[in-house]
Amino acid sequence: MDIIRCMKECSIPTILFSKPDLDLAKKQYSDYCIITAEKIKHRGNKGKKIESRVIIYSPVGNQDEFWTNSYEQICMPKIAIVGFSTSKKAMEEFYINLKNMDVATACRMSAFGGSRQLRKNLKRMALFLNFRDYLGEDFKTENMFHPNQKEIFYTQIVKCCSLGKIKDFSNSSAIYPSYVNKNIKSDYLNNSGHRECIDKIFLREMRFSESIPIILIFKPAWENLKKMKLLSELNGGIIDWVPHPSDPGNDVLKLFKVYENHEDINKYTWKESAKQLIYLREKINNMSRKQ
Repeated sequence: MDIIRCMKECSIPTILFSKPDLDLAKKQYSDYCIITAEKIKHRGNKGKKIESRVIIYSPVGNQDEFWTNSYEQICMPKIAIVGFSTSKKAMEEFYINLKNMDVATACRMSAFGGSRQLRKNLKRMALFLNFRDYLGEDFKTENMFHPNQKEIFYTQIVKCCSLGKIKDFSNSSAIYPSYVNKNIKSDYLNNSGHRECIDKIFLREMRFSESIPIILIFKPAWENLKKMKLLSELNGGIIDWVPHPSDPGNDVLKLFKVYENHEDINKYTWKESAKQLIYLREKINNMSRKQ
């Protein structure tokens, strides 16, 4: 697995972790690229206890189309679409794909995978935001995740994902351990190995030599970057949030339907998420007219 860049470049403080836990995690998940095993203190049925959790590097998204392994820029994507984290299912899909194809293809084929609804709504969003006029007539939404697509860069703010407890893979969530108290979840990214991963991998891969013209960030990721005061680290002509495609809300789904039926969207009163997409559509149309 040394073909994945993070192996040497994603260093996470060892003070939070123990070598026995890391060794056990690597043995338990031999097919994965284990970054570290993180100890998390939580309140269980019998008081406070400490659990060990596996943190795995997820390179899902685009890779060497835009830079070399030494981060020399090859070309500039026209759009970046940023999610919060890779789902467990998408990560599993990536490692399965990796057995049958090269890393770059497996990364792209697995981007925002694991949820048909997410990809379906993301394509509907791309149609509404008029990606075709901006990217050119050759752009087709059905090819957004095709191996030869090189206009759109896909990534997540959390590139080192918690896949499971070391001894209990089946009962885990992708990022927040199911046993972490809701009251501390809001600070979890700032106080765990994930923050280190955001700084050293996500922000580094977003620091292209030029600004990416359009950076669209799913709302949960946007809110976390804003809370961590990291939005200013990004470069782009348009940097803004979009509703999360897996659960966009009824107002957004109504907007898509109205648009797809060629109705006048100005006849309706829209809520925040739909208003945001209408606002972004106009900004992207303005960029298209200036090209």
